[in-house]
Amino acid sequence: IYCLGRSFLHNTEVDDGLAMLQEAHRVLDDSPESYMLIDTPDPTRGHYAEAMEELQSRAAKIGAVYKEKGYIIDSPDGESFYDRVVPTPEQFKAMALLTGFRAEQVAERKFSDTERHTNLNIYWKLTKLKQPPTTEELQTAQDQVKTSHPFVSITWL
Repeated sequence: IYCLGRSFLHNTEVDDGLAMLQEAHRVLDDSPESYMLIDTPDPTRGHYAEAMEELQSRAAKIGAVYKEKGYIIDSPDGESFYDRVVPTPEQFKAMALLTGFRAEQVAERKFSDTERHTNLNIYWKLTKLKQPPTTEELQTAQDQVKTSHPFVSITWL
């Protein structure tokens, strides 16, 4: 399975990203050759860092404390705005673990966008875990995902 072009960012909630990864886990067979290739941007660089800072700034201006981590609101044209999840590498690895995958970073590539930001794309290879994670590993992963939404069902349960 592949999910490239930063398509993962079209999930508007962490739970949506987890559901997408759970579905990928369901359809991949258990052979050693099966894996998922997916890319995410580094949210600490370029367009994504700027969008996160802008969201925090707008929230502060209206007195809101924005506690969610990994979210942006951006627009391709300045008229239509979309909220999206942009997980950090640690968050993405935790999301993968919660859905039964091991996430291995296999490549990086810098790219410039139309706003002349220098961004970094991270490419991940997700393979099914052979053994279920421990309860402690699952709890740590849940803490790293840092969603305030109700806990989503885990593939291993």
